[in-house]
Amino acid sequence: MKFIIALTLLIGISSYAEDSKYVICKFKGEARMLEIIPGGPDNGCQTMYTKYGKTERVGWGKNFAGCTQILENVQKNLEGSDWKCKDKTEQRIVAQ
Repeated sequence: MKFIIALTLLIGISSYAEDSKYVICKFKGEARMLEIIPGGPDNGCQTMYTKYGKTERVGWGKNFAGCTQILENVQKNLEGSDWKCKDKTEQRIVAQ
């Protein structure tokens, strides 16, 4: 029984990992968070951006690839202004 519960949890985490991404960018003591979460228009995904504790949707897509492109564009803009970004998806999944 414990094996079945553990397997179910792993499948759930794996499914969430495939449809999500979490990036933290830092610069001079400030932080920005970029996140792809499942759901949104057409049951696709949403790309969220958090700045000064306020989260806004910066885009959405019908699939994970579309949301990833939006996230990467925002990340490149930040990195172009000397922000340092790290993918923290694995740590985010474990914490949830």
